[in-house]
Amino acid sequence: MSTRKLPASVTREEHQLVQDFLVIPIMLDYIDEDISVIEKCGLKTDLLLINALRKVREDIFAEQFDLRSKMKRSGIKVIENKSTDLGVNAAYLCRGYRHNMSLFWSLIRAEILSKASQYTGIQLTTG
Repeated sequence: MSTRKLPASVTREEHQLVQDFLVIPIMLDYIDEDISVIEKCGLKTDLLLINALRKVREDIFAEQFDLRSKMKRSGIKVIENKSTDLGVNAAYLCRGYRHNMSLFWSLIRAEILSKASQYTGIQLTTG
C-alpha cells in the first residue's frame, strides 16, 4: 500500500491569484498599446483618454505588487507561462504541488474588461 500524498486542491482564492497573475500583464500590454494608438490618432480628447488610461495603469501596477506579495505568502509560484493561439497556459506550484491553468483569450478579454470597469467605475452591462 502506497503512502504517497495526493496533491492538495487549490482554493478559489488561490486560483484567482494565479488567474490575476496571468491576466494583469496582458492588461498592461493592452493599455500601453491603446495609449500608443490614441497618441497617433490625434483625437480632440486624447489628453483626457491617455491620462485616464495612465491612471488605470498605475492602479494595476499597485494591484500587481499586492498580488505578488499575496502569492508569496500563500506559497504560490508560477514556473511556466506560455501564450498560444487559444490563450495562455501556465504551470505553477501551490504549497509544493504542481498545478496547471489554461485561460482562453475570450476569458482573458472578459477579465480585462471587468477589471477595467472596476478601475474606471464604468459599468459594462447593457439594458
